[in-house]
Amino acid sequence: MAERKQKRYFRLTRSERASIEREFGKRRPSARDVARDLGRSPASISDEVKRNRTVARGPGKGERAGDAPEDACARLQAWPWTCNGCQHRRYGCGKALRCEYSAARAQTLADGLLSGARRGVNAKEYDFERAMATIRSDVARGLSPAQIACGRADRFKVHPTTIYRWIAAGYAGMSDAELRRKVGYKPRREPSAAKPTSHGPERSYKAFSALPEEGRARAAEMDTVIGLSKDSQCILTLYSKPCKGPGLPASAREDVERRCRGARHAGKSDREAPLPAPVRARPHGQRVRVLGHGGPRALGLPRDGPD
Repeated sequence: MAERKQKRYFRLTRSERASIEREFGKRRPSARDVARDLGRSPASISDEVKRNRTVARGPGKGERAGDAPEDACARLQAWPWTCNGCQHRRYGCGKALRCEYSAARAQTLADGLLSGARRGVNAKEYDFERAMATIRSDVARGLSPAQIACGRADRFKVHPTTIYRWIAAGYAGMSDAELRRKVGYKPRREPSAAKPTSHGPERSYKAFSALPEEGRARAAEMDTVIGLSKDSQCILTLYSKPCKGPGLPASAREDVERRCRGARHAGKSDREAPLPAPVRARPHGQRVRVLGHGGPRALGLPRDGPD
């Protein structure tokens, strides 16, 4: 005679629990009818309602209801195990304990039961204590969980992540502070003292002060940083040019000064007029920035030498 193959069992889903709650809307639903509609056995439906029913009123409301006392209502001591569908559920019931079945709460209780079943260690107490004693001694020697899992594979087979989890859970009185990688760090580098940037002795303020009054105007560039239009102040920057040779020719300086004086009041066509051909700048890209009407304006000169 061939053995009968056992049917695979699946846990109740959220939609099935919602169907059970809807069936309880009737006065006294039958467990067989509910089981037939869901394709389950009557025992599965009865156990689900009894296991995941909750307290409906009073102390412990919303928590899992245990076994009903002897003086409880008859509905709580047998099917349907709850007050759902009772005509005295709201008014007219003098019993202290009232239970109800809610699909949302039943799903939360079922998920918590599964989560709690996976806690702990899947090993005998003696074997686990011996493994933790070995792990504790190896950690004290400076070994990492990966080295322990690899070197002690003949005694206990665990993943390095499992050892980390056991230590973090506080098993055998251990903590993460005993792991070298958890508390060790590279020595921090002390911040160095700030020092000014040096541009060479030929561009220092001392060299600038040694220049004559006429030479200072040619040895520096001026620029401004303008913010919002409503601001009444701006930032002025002075830049010492690296050119060591003589400045502009006399004709070029006179022409630039003339344009600077007329830039504030001249028209647009006058301000944008090109410089005459004989006026050229020395190498190193010397420029003069003029602060005129409407913001800073640069008068650029060619980089070629004089003709």
